[in-house]
Amino acid sequence: TYCLAVDSSGALYVGSYNGTVHNSTDKGKTWQVLKIQAKYPTTVTALAANARGDLFAWIDDFGVFRSQDRGKNWEHIFSYKRNLPWDEIKRFALVDDSTLFTATYDGLIFHSVDYGTSWVQAGVIPGVNTFSRLPGGKIVAGYVRQGGGGLYEYIPETNSWKLYYDGEYSIYQELCTDLDGVMYALSKTLVRSFDGGRSWHSIGGYKGVWHYATVCVSGKYVIASAADGVHRSSDRGTTWEKGDVEISNHLGMCLTVTPSGRVLTGTSNGIYGSDNHGDTWQLLGCIDSLVLSLFVTPAATYLS
Repeated sequence: TYCLAVDSSGALYVGSYNGTVHNSTDKGKTWQVLKIQAKYPTTVTALAANARGDLFAWIDDFGVFRSQDRGKNWEHIFSYKRNLPWDEIKRFALVDDSTLFTATYDGLIFHSVDYGTSWVQAGVIPGVNTFSRLPGGKIVAGYVRQGGGGLYEYIPETNSWKLYYDGEYSIYQELCTDLDGVMYALSKTLVRSFDGGRSWHSIGGYKGVWHYATVCVSGKYVIASAADGVHRSSDRGTTWEKGDVEISNHLGMCLTVTPSGRVLTGTSNGIYGSDNHGDTWQLLGCIDSLVLSLFVTPAATYLS
């Protein structure tokens, strides 16, 4: 299992090897195989679904595919080949219902605003590795460079990018915001921003290593998982307290918050839940299993 997506009808899709997507319409009880027709298909690395029912898949070395009939048929909507016999796309993102971005290994960015039907080049960002939307609606691209990295802001009027932040930290995943507007993200360590992402600073307090870290916000608390369990902070990361003994010795792999407010974390010993912002935890299932990812919908929670 490489990626998960849920469409507007509640159907679940899981990307796998050989251009294969597994589909379930009964919350994972039964599955059918949907094959993306590509010559020598490889891994389905990313899946995304929008509100009107389009399903998008990115296949390593082949580009982006789209299905408008819930995975029964697929069309190849974008690829980029120049000097190599295989596709050069290394990143794909659906940032809203109609807007998609892709990036090549050398930083060329392509953009579609019509559900993937047509594409235009949208600048060059060497080292680009992620696309996301900030609170307030800004679309940003994270990049890595030697010694650091940063963010570029997308300017729709000119179909171009403006430097938003450049510094010691490459902001590459887990952007989240607390009730006061403070942003948190993962770089080579856990970092935070008090000015909407224009500057970032390392979070102190925790003396361990944020290997495999993920971060989320629950109420007034910032909760982060690391190699030695799950930790939380009530002062924006200045000081940290470790989770209870039930979870303290297990490698934390992923974190999320359900619509009801329950915090879930996937660990090296199954999935744990907390109904009090990480004060205490309960083992919910998948004992002795490594839970790598969590996907929450209003109707159900899925994991791999």
